[in-house]
Amino acid sequence: ALWIENMNTVLDDNKMLCLANGERIKLNAKMHMLFEVQDLAVASPATVSRCGMVYLPPENLGWRPCVTSWTERNLFPAHGLESQPLTQELVAFLLSLFDATIDKGLAFVRSASRELVPTVDSQLVDSLGAFFDSLLPQAGLDLSKPADELKPAVAAMYTFSYIWSIGGSIDEAHWPMFDELVRDLFAEHTQLPNAGDVRDYYVALPSVDFKPWTEVMHEFKFDPKAAFFSMLVPTVDTVRYSYLLEKSLSVSKPMLFTGHSGVGKSAVISNLISRLVDGGAWASLPISFSAQTSARRTQESIESKLDKRKKTLLGPPPGKRMVMFVDDVNMPTLETYGAAPPVELLRQFLDQGGFYDRQKLFWKAISDVVEVAACGPPGGGRNPLTPRYVRHHTVMVMPQPSAEAMRRIFSSIVGGHLALNGQAEIVSLTKPIIESTVDLYQTVLRDLKPIPAKAHYTFNLRDVSKVVQGLLMVQAAHIPSADVLIRLWCHEVTRVFADRFIDDTDRSYFKGLVAEYCKLQFKQSWTTEDIFDGENKLIFADYTKPGTPREERKYELVADVSKLGPLFDSYLDEYNAENKEMRLVFFWDAIEHISRLCRVLRQPRGNAMLVGVGGSGKQSL
Repeated sequence: ALWIENMNTVLDDNKMLCLANGERIKLNAKMHMLFEVQDLAVASPATVSRCGMVYLPPENLGWRPCVTSWTERNLFPAHGLESQPLTQELVAFLLSLFDATIDKGLAFVRSASRELVPTVDSQLVDSLGAFFDSLLPQAGLDLSKPADELKPAVAAMYTFSYIWSIGGSIDEAHWPMFDELVRDLFAEHTQLPNAGDVRDYYVALPSVDFKPWTEVMHEFKFDPKAAFFSMLVPTVDTVRYSYLLEKSLSVSKPMLFTGHSGVGKSAVISNLISRLVDGGAWASLPISFSAQTSARRTQESIESKLDKRKKTLLGPPPGKRMVMFVDDVNMPTLETYGAAPPVELLRQFLDQGGFYDRQKLFWKAISDVVEVAACGPPGGGRNPLTPRYVRHHTVMVMPQPSAEAMRRIFSSIVGGHLALNGQAEIVSLTKPIIESTVDLYQTVLRDLKPIPAKAHYTFNLRDVSKVVQGLLMVQAAHIPSADVLIRLWCHEVTRVFADRFIDDTDRSYFKGLVAEYCKLQFKQSWTTEDIFDGENKLIFADYTKPGTPREERKYELVADVSKLGPLFDSYLDEYNAENKEMRLVFFWDAIEHISRLCRVLRQPRGNAMLVGVGGSGKQSL
């Protein structure tokens, strides 16, 4: 790296710093340089040969010093706290649990690549301590009782913390094996329910029982006025990850959520943050990273939301704490030497508790701010995160929702929407619509995989949610019959999935699937010709009545597609009267493409990427 090569003269005996403007600064004989690096990938032999080397293998430290200092600081003797949370005997029992379980757990995590975002051993143990601290107030331990009576509660809290710290960063494919390991390790100390996975239960303090998450899951109430993206249907995943995040924030422990696209990372975090903000004790600071995000803009975003408490101290409004949510934290582009400047700025905040003023170069401390981040696994524009940043966090992998969870989520929304119609034949279609959509998604995911010629065949859960969002574009009261609703479903799945296909083979295969679901689930004996290629082609749109204000437009089945050509001509004349003239001929493909674009653009967060060879009319349309 250039900056380090420029320091070669400083590392020599004469200790002279030579600047680009020709100025030379002599360093004091008592001044020495200490570099702490992860590797020497960007250092030249000229620099390396001038430094003495000390290699620190991580095995030398181990996890025990971290645990010992944590217990002395937070549990016993805990001199900095008003009261001691545990007695000396209970801490000795807790340390015996660490000795019996940690090494095997860490060995399991390290064997084979079982993590989406790599972690370090001390970080997992630190996360365990943070979870344990967060559960202590709920446990309400009476230390005047004999230690043997309190040991089951300590063991139960330790078990729960172990499952979500040591096992939190494991990819869902390895959950069953981790489940077996936990049951073996804790058979003597904790009564875990036999059914399901150990992650399906929470410790119901102050008792020591493990109860299923479903017991604390609220019913979803459909609100027709709520925005589609603000709807969060409670599932086991949303309940448990909200609970874990809330516990983590209560002890100011940063958390990093990872998982594949569309599993609901941002939705769960945003939902919990909005609940905390409504409670009055928290403020929020949301930041979204992209490939173009710079460290300067990130620092400006953070500083603009914080109050100036002193000249050198920033923080949230008095009496509040703040949660800073950084979405897509691994998106910023890497610079020449492999670092991402915005991530390094966050690392400096987590390491040192602040950053430098960019004009006057004095240190600004930041207090009462806890960071939460979300990212997808590295690849496809997302970069690996530096271990120096990740080590501060409890890492949580959010799994893909099961088919059962998907059905619950979307049937709650669609069922609530159709119930407003009131017709029994329409309301009864909720189950077939959701069954068909989920099955169709899984079939397409299995059969139409991305290959170099079809690199954009990447389907995820957002596609299922787009189908449901499309169904909600028609107001329930305006659905005239079950027949129209089924045609609406056929239209929406075709728009979401088939508009991405590049050849007739894939399109005809997909249309065959749709016709099959119409027969199996909806009991309609329609062929592909009846659905897509009959006298009246299948198009839903909101532009058929010119002059209607945007908010009053109805998204409805186009009754006569032959009138669309003249309609578009009149729209074009209107456009040409006020803008530079554009000459277009509206043949059927152009009409279909414009209808697709209108559908996308009328949706909130509706974005489209037009893929096609040059000169095919993408820009004109």
